[in-house]
Amino acid sequence: MLADSAVTTEHPAAGRERGLDGLRAAVTDPRLVRFTLALIGYFLLSTQLNVAVTLRAVELGGTGATGPLYALNAGLAVLLQYPLLRWTSAHWPARTVLTVAVSLTAVSLGLMGFAQTFTALLACAALYSLGTMLVFPTQQTLVSRLAPPALAGSYFGFSSLSLGVGGALGNLLGGSLVDFGQALGHPQLPWLLLMVTGLLTVIALRWALRDVPTAEQAAQSANE
Repeated sequence: MLADSAVTTEHPAAGRERGLDGLRAAVTDPRLVRFTLALIGYFLLSTQLNVAVTLRAVELGGTGATGPLYALNAGLAVLLQYPLLRWTSAHWPARTVLTVAVSLTAVSLGLMGFAQTFTALLACAALYSLGTMLVFPTQQTLVSRLAPPALAGSYFGFSSLSLGVGGALGNLLGGSLVDFGQALGHPQLPWLLLMVTGLLTVIALRWALRDVPTAEQAAQSANE
């Protein structure tokens, strides 16, 4: 009984140590760190549906405009996300899918600043939704290629920091940028800044993804 008790009390400590080892491996993997940092810019953009885009919708369509805006975003995701992911993954490498999706998100936000009607804004929002629905699944695919199988949980956990940090920055800055543009008399300025942020993110992603294994390389490593 004493022996069994000793073994049992050692298990939590051993589990914590393994967890810390996985976290240390993730934090010290330069490929994962670069990828996570680069994605902060995208997640800053992805929160704007609930901040800057909503403000623009209310400006152009009144307080009832938020319903159609969110319905469009949700409806496109339900109808198109899975087939669009299948089609893009069959024709393009995951790295290309990610950078094209972030570019589409950035450009659609830039165009929103020039939309003069609610219908035009909805068209821009549709492009925005097409970009955003591709990014998160593709991010997960790329992280899985970086992670050793035994440390996948730690790698995914660390990569989620990009969502936390980028989302916080987006919620903090989105409305402030809109107010800033209005105060300067240049309402398009915040939208152009968001677009530039997205395009800089694409450049950062191309740099960060240069050492990420392809699907074939990841499969070969898993079989070795």
